[in-house]
Amino acid sequence: MTRRQVRVMIVESNRDAAQVMKLIIAGWGADVYVAYDGAEALDMADWLKPDVVLLDILAVATGHDLARRLKAARWARRLRIIAVSSWGQDYDHIQSLKAGIERHLTTPVSARDLRAAVFPA
Repeated sequence: MTRRQVRVMIVESNRDAAQVMKLIIAGWGADVYVAYDGAEALDMADWLKPDVVLLDILAVATGHDLARRLKAARWARRLRIIAVSSWGQDYDHIQSLKAGIERHLTTPVSARDLRAAVFPA
């Protein structure tokens, strides 16, 4: 039996940042897809059914709302959403948790922290 690769969807409006994250995470063996806005992310998630979503909550005008909508999907029982944001105050972390986001990483994110979030032990 072979282990299925982790499917990661990055939601990031900054194309350069998205591509850098994609290259790094793909190098770790994940299947990585990028959506550049919330509407694209919802459409993509329906057919991709990602295991992990890396969500820049500032890149998408309604990032927390998008997280809630993704978590409400029928297929999303085991979905893990990780916020990647330049906002890192306690309030920001609390808002992410309320939206169903498991982790809130504050940029700049180290490769070690990113890997630990995507591939928890």
